[in-house]
Amino acid sequence: MTWELPFVAVPEGVARLRRIVVTPLRLWGVSNLVGTVQLCLTELITNVITHVGTKTPVWIALSLQGTQVRVEVRDPDRQGFPVLRQATSAQETGRGLRLVDAVADRWGVTPDDHGKTIWCELPIGPTPTAGRCDTGARVAHAEALPTLYGRAPVGGGSNSLLGHAVAEGTVAGLIADLLHWCQIHGDDLNTLLQHARVRLTARLERT
Repeated sequence: MTWELPFVAVPEGVARLRRIVVTPLRLWGVSNLVGTVQLCLTELITNVITHVGTKTPVWIALSLQGTQVRVEVRDPDRQGFPVLRQATSAQETGRGLRLVDAVADRWGVTPDDHGKTIWCELPIGPTPTAGRCDTGARVAHAEALPTLYGRAPVGGGSNSLLGHAVAEGTVAGLIADLLHWCQIHGDDLNTLLQHARVRLTARLERT
């Protein structure tokens, strides 16, 4: 099964795209991947905007292939292949592909006559039971965020005092960068923070 959509890569269109992709994923019975697919599409589109240019016409495709969902973003530029880099806390870019690399089974870039396609493949995994949250997966994802952000905890890992302090500083930087990203894309930060608090409270009540 394949779902395709032509799209113009502009920052203000990303939120609409995130809403649109919910429908095919629900129809395929993989609602548990909605957030992950939205994350990957956001980062891949942002990569096009940053390195190819805003208002670049792209072609988006989602396909259900056995035990995976494949996400593709094709743009007309055959140059400038994205490269996975080690981002530091001082850099404004470079973390998007690291997030994609972390959540996907694999990802890559395929050149063709029309340009290039950046793609990633996401494992379907077990669908969460209604009304319950996969606590183990969420905890593992949360624990991985400081490392993905560019600096792994040191001095004995996140369980040590020094490791925890480093991770705490990294998380603070991650939150600041996410809020900055949302502000750039026109989101109201107070409303966003309120939504985050509500979701966190609901998540904690289900555990």
